[in-house]
Amino acid sequence: MISCHFLSYLFLLLLQHFFAFATLTSFFINMLSDKESEFHDAAFKVQTLLEFAKVKVDCKDAIGWTALMKAAAKGHLNIVEYLFTNGADVNKKDKIGRTALMKASSHRCLDIVEFLVQNGAEINMKDKNGGTALIIASQSGHINVVEFLLHKGAEINMKDNNGKSALDVAKNEDNMRMLLL
Repeated sequence: MISCHFLSYLFLLLLQHFFAFATLTSFFINMLSDKESEFHDAAFKVQTLLEFAKVKVDCKDAIGWTALMKAAAKGHLNIVEYLFTNGADVNKKDKIGRTALMKASSHRCLDIVEFLVQNGAEINMKDKNGGTALIIASQSGHINVVEFLLHKGAEINMKDNNGKSALDVAKNEDNMRMLLL
């Protein structure tokens, strides 16, 4: 009987042969699912692609997302940890300058925000609009993420390209609880 690992490996070799690298890269990044039932399958596919197909851990899709960014946005801590362990750059930016930390901050993924910060994510890095993880979390109303980032030294007075700080954004979004932090 042929093992599942061997079949996956063979399938990936065929994919590499018939599709361009960009297609394989997009497949790698976009296979991460929202559905919990498909999480373990996605984790296996990530591992298989990294180990057998030799896909680069920081490859990007058409909009500049890496697998780490996608996993961070989807809340897959185990995959984030695995990708980091295999060399993923926590400060890599997409086409609009957003990092995995910014994506996790906008999706209320506190456990991933904590992991990324503990592993070198730059808290005060700005995207092309001047947004930081703190500004993004404030805008999204994610109080736990805001508290954590402030505790870890996020600059509360940094302003985006529109001259708005995290406090300004919280006021605009009627996030009164955040204003009391």
